[in-house]
Amino acid sequence: MPGKRKTKSSSRNKNSQDGTQIAQREIKISSFLEDFDSQVKIRISKMTNEIEKLCTAITFFYQREVMKLPKKLREMKFKDFLDQGGSVDSQCAKSIDESIGKVTDNVTSVVSTISR
Repeated sequence: MPGKRKTKSSSRNKNSQDGTQIAQREIKISSFLEDFDSQVKIRISKMTNEIEKLCTAITFFYQREVMKLPKKLREMKFKDFLDQGGSVDSQCAKSIDESIGKVTDNVTSVVSTISR
């Protein structure tokens, strides 16, 4: 005996079932995308907070290192700094040389005053 022919009503039921499956799939996709967007927002806010913390830490450490420099060097303009050698070591060496020269002059003047 030959097989049954499919009637139009069974194909209509199948189409309506496909429509509900598609609707359910779209609902699942939209809820997944909403969840994904919220996760992205949370991660972005965490990264922004971390960046702000890092910037604050960098600024603090920079200011602390600048405070370690001699006052003369801190107050110097950057152009003058570059013209005089352009490195902290050279500037500190010049400052030390000047200080040693002043101490030497003071010691020699005291010694010459005592020897008279």
